[in-house]
Amino acid sequence: MVDLFGTAVKNKASIKIFDALFGTLTAIKAGNKIKGDSAEIISLLQIPDNPKNREQTADKYYDTYLNFRTINSENKDVFIGDVYHPLKVKSLKNGQITEINDANVLPNRKITCLIGKAGQGKTTLLRKIALKEILKGDRVPLIIFLRNVSWSDDVNPIKIIKDELTSLGIVASNEVVNHLLVNNKILPLYDGFDEVSSENRKLALNLIQDTYTRYNSNCFVTTRPRTEVITLLSSSLNYEVCDLNKVDVVKMIKCNETQAEKYRNELLSVIEESPKVLDILITPIIVDIFISTYYSMDEVPEDSIGIYKELFNILAKKHDKYKLLTRESQSGLNNAKLFEIFCYSSFVLIMDNKVERQSESYLEKVFSSSSSDMGLDDQSGMSFHDIVDKTSLIIPDGLSFSYIHKSVMEYHAADFISNCEESIKNSIYDNLYDKPNAMLENMLGYLYRIDRDCLLSFFVNKSVDFICKYKEEIHNNDFKLTSSFLKPFLGHKTIEVCGIRRNLMIGFVALL
Repeated sequence: MVDLFGTAVKNKASIKIFDALFGTLTAIKAGNKIKGDSAEIISLLQIPDNPKNREQTADKYYDTYLNFRTINSENKDVFIGDVYHPLKVKSLKNGQITEINDANVLPNRKITCLIGKAGQGKTTLLRKIALKEILKGDRVPLIIFLRNVSWSDDVNPIKIIKDELTSLGIVASNEVVNHLLVNNKILPLYDGFDEVSSENRKLALNLIQDTYTRYNSNCFVTTRPRTEVITLLSSSLNYEVCDLNKVDVVKMIKCNETQAEKYRNELLSVIEESPKVLDILITPIIVDIFISTYYSMDEVPEDSIGIYKELFNILAKKHDKYKLLTRESQSGLNNAKLFEIFCYSSFVLIMDNKVERQSESYLEKVFSSSSSDMGLDDQSGMSFHDIVDKTSLIIPDGLSFSYIHKSVMEYHAADFISNCEESIKNSIYDNLYDKPNAMLENMLGYLYRIDRDCLLSFFVNKSVDFICKYKEEIHNNDFKLTSSFLKPFLGHKTIEVCGIRRNLMIGFVALL
């Protein structure tokens, strides 16, 4: 076979994927897998027919859905089939626990919703499901990253699937896409409902619901907890991704071939000698970070915040030690200053809702502007490239760049806020209060843990100010006014969970 995946490792799995992808597409076009197929409709499906174009399509499919980068893989992409550790999910209907592995996958009826915390492996699960489905050969799975959708009133399943096929080099008319969906020959895997902005979530809900109700197509969707997709969809089967246990963590460490065997044995000893560390290692992203950074830690961290806190500096120092560039950088800035820029830029990006892939030029501008705002001399605007080179926390993603995980952006944005002067911090909290955004929920969760006193003091003071101003209306049971006030709080569900409950106003009113 010709160089099928470029720099990707050519192995039996990649060959099987190539064969399965075009085998399934060819069979669909031939019409021998769909009962009552209309030759006139299906003939409009245009599949690449020459070797070069087929290789390009297979390459795009492999890179988009099955190939990705982890903190431990540093500058190398990894294939999902080589690194996947079986994750478990629990049905919220009957409590049954299912392990997603090579021999077992969830029954996909209606809309299957996978619910998990930050870094719990939701996207990884979809990649594994996509791999199993494409090797099975009955239908073509497509992962739709909802954060990348250009939302408008005309967004619908036909348009989304058609655009996705086009990006792979497969041309299909609306009629053909409709045919594929209705006949269950396309499996939509919608990733990251929680990454859709509040104003677009109704459109996203309609997209997912219509996939099943209008086109009778089963689909998957992933989300963090407490989003509308869990409660408002009428046809969803909800599953919660389970926390990792000791057996999981041990297997993940033993199978991590990016680390030397001696170091892996040391990590296993830490788990045996400090069993409390298992209370932290409950998600794949935290295990990945722990494996990558433990060697440089002064002590075993007490919580996940301790792991995120050390991440940037440890990775940067590891790079410097390896490259012997401790005092040199393209920007002329040391690691401490680069860390400040990284935190500030993470804050700017998340507040501007730029959490998805961005162009290199855009990120260069953001990081350079952050440097200027902080009074730092970023020579030639190279701070962005220093951070990419030293930490791999921002990685190339096609022609763009993206954070290696959204939680990395969220934590460092929270770190920036927590270290701001009081006047600036209050201004930021005022903005968060006035413009609630569910997409900032996890950032607020980190803030609650690293800046708890300031965060709660601000919101409680807001409550007291409101009560003092509208004391008479509250006494007169003007609940419309009260509900209007509560909306900003309930928009930030993390605050509700952390301590400001739904009965907050009731408690304050009782004291008046």
